[in-house]
Amino acid sequence: MSSFEPIAIVGRSCVLPGALSPEALFEAVRDARVLIREAPAGAWGIDSEKLLADKSPGVGAEHVVSNRGGYVTGFDEVFDISTFADRIDEPHRLDTLTQWLLHCAGVALGEAGVDTPPPRTGLVIGNLSYPTVEHTRFVEDFWLGEGHNAPKPGLDDVRSDARNRFSSGGPAHVVAAAYGLTGDVFALDAACASSLYALEIACRRLQDREADLMLAGGVARADPLFIHLGFTALQALSPTGQSRPFHKGADGLLPAEGAGLVALKRLDDAVESGDRIFGVIRGIGLSNDGRQSGFLAPSADGQVRAMKSAYAQAGLTPQDIGFIECHATGTPRGDSIELESLALLWGDGPKPAIGSLKGNIGHPITASGVASLLKMLSSFEAGLLPPTPCDDPLSLIDEQGFRLLAKAEPWKSNGPRRAAISNFGFGGNNAHLIVEEWTGEAPAVSVSRSDPAEKIAQAVAISALGVIAGDQVGLPAFVRRLVEARGEESTRTEEIVLSMTKLGFPPNDLQESLAQQTSILQVVEEALGQVGGLNPDRTGVYIGMCVDPQVARHGLRVRLQELLGSDADMAGWRDVNDRAARHLTAAGVIGCMPNIPANRVHAQQDWRAPGFTVASEELSGLDALKLAVRALQAGEIDAALVGASDFSQELAHRAAAASVLPADRQRPGDVAVAMVLMRERDATEKGYPIFASLVEDMDEPEVGAVDLALVPEAGESEVTARFGHAHGASGLLHVAAGAVTAQLGAVIDRGGAWPAPRRQ
Repeated sequence: MSSFEPIAIVGRSCVLPGALSPEALFEAVRDARVLIREAPAGAWGIDSEKLLADKSPGVGAEHVVSNRGGYVTGFDEVFDISTFADRIDEPHRLDTLTQWLLHCAGVALGEAGVDTPPPRTGLVIGNLSYPTVEHTRFVEDFWLGEGHNAPKPGLDDVRSDARNRFSSGGPAHVVAAAYGLTGDVFALDAACASSLYALEIACRRLQDREADLMLAGGVARADPLFIHLGFTALQALSPTGQSRPFHKGADGLLPAEGAGLVALKRLDDAVESGDRIFGVIRGIGLSNDGRQSGFLAPSADGQVRAMKSAYAQAGLTPQDIGFIECHATGTPRGDSIELESLALLWGDGPKPAIGSLKGNIGHPITASGVASLLKMLSSFEAGLLPPTPCDDPLSLIDEQGFRLLAKAEPWKSNGPRRAAISNFGFGGNNAHLIVEEWTGEAPAVSVSRSDPAEKIAQAVAISALGVIAGDQVGLPAFVRRLVEARGEESTRTEEIVLSMTKLGFPPNDLQESLAQQTSILQVVEEALGQVGGLNPDRTGVYIGMCVDPQVARHGLRVRLQELLGSDADMAGWRDVNDRAARHLTAAGVIGCMPNIPANRVHAQQDWRAPGFTVASEELSGLDALKLAVRALQAGEIDAALVGASDFSQELAHRAAAASVLPADRQRPGDVAVAMVLMRERDATEKGYPIFASLVEDMDEPEVGAVDLALVPEAGESEVTARFGHAHGASGLLHVAAGAVTAQLGAVIDRGGAWPAPRRQ
């Protein structure tokens, strides 16, 4: 019995190092070519050789151990951005990341035979939510100003496009607008497992009949200077500049940039439509490591749980797999742990061949899983087991009975060829996908599936709330500010206070973390104090989060000399910039890592169900909430911690908001919200509080309910008037306000809170 309805892959596309199509990618894989290179001239905005050679304070005490990686070249030769001029304002000014996604979406839709996407077409992407190149350029232009003469911020004469500041969820929405996609559209960050998480969500939308076509995959195009600085600080970057998975001499990973998307349909629909089917997804298992020895330490237990989940969904066994596309990044401990976890699952039986695309192109992080999927689809078509470049493989491979191929081999199989793809991300995100070739016959499985209408009918309750809203810290203060008519108060949060008991992390590490992370911990602590213990294996975490422009100032510090010239007052500039971006340490890298807020909660509470951060700009918190609600209604989890944080007072963000957002959303607010959700009947049985029930599109208002369809997505509201516009946390703040006023039976206006009419 399977619990996963087969999903057909009907379109493919990619922009990867040395490969601007799936066909070009497989040519390199088949020939075991290595597409790693030194940083192209100008790619880092600084001569990268200086950072290799000079480790003195003259470059801000920053250096990298290698400038090599997987870099995309030749994209302009295959893509004409001007074709979008009638759909997007000044498309040529958009970040290259957005242009890659526009290209990939068009190619994948075209290969699927879709000229005009049907009404319920969505897009879910994994996106490494660090500052991109153009995001960083916007921040640099903002702080340096037109003349690059004075160490003070200026709101005028910012030359780069402010839209590129919104690089977390903004690109997905640009693509959706360009192609008329009206289904779910957002980005997520589950570190290296992101694109497999995106694929899982897209498959569930199709299986629940909430979509008829989905685009899913990932993109990684963060500023390569910051990426190399960060991995050097984490001691994860290869000092020899080589990406060598499963190699005895492997000494670290090499990052790669790129993007990839696939078009997905339910298999029955694809067959009925006569679509070309490149492969069939049979199952995707997700898990989190929970409490661990460190955010960068791999966990065999977490990996095995994700793999077991995938095979249970598919109704298959590990012995049904002919090839494992491993996560293997070339970090000695990580590769060894992965082999051990595979051996645990496969046991004493025969074992398949293994490999890793990272030996060819490096590690494309959030696009890693979809790139590996494209590799395996081409392997099916060619009937070949693919090789991995490795001239001195680990002895553990033979000892455990696996095979690492030096050359391509014919892929012999008695039935459909099947492959498994693993991704294990920094912070504890694990994913394992099972895909099989299409032979013209649907898998002989009986799918156990609930009626989607019955799922949606299950009411979900908010059972706990934690809030920071400007200078109102804690739920009682938030409620008082909601119901009392007072003058305008500060929308800035000056201090975040965390209990040192059961903190779960070294306090000094948190000192180097962004307020996005520490504020989430504070509101989570408040919320969990209102409910009892939650099942660690059945509690998920969904956090709305966008990249903070403050992160881009790390690159600004290192580039100052190139940006300002030799006669500038470097000491003065560094003094100003260092207040927001000090020397980049390992704790500092983790402290601004986009997926870590969710994983901090997992680690602190030892929760092991899936969790990740969601980036949808102003809809980030709302989309995180909706994902949690659907997971609860589907019975995938029993409880969810939903949160969002956005400290919008940051000056570069304010400049971008002034340029892009309407006037009524330009007064910034610092906000963090956390809430515990569970099915209403479960909350009632456990005796937990119920602030409000969450429903969508109520025909008539109900007492004690919040209609998600009516939560303001834009425009002036009483909540915004009181607390400012909190961008990524704005929607969830409105839900929190709705839950409080629903419980009170009140509505709020400029005069305060007033009793609301109640239905009998």
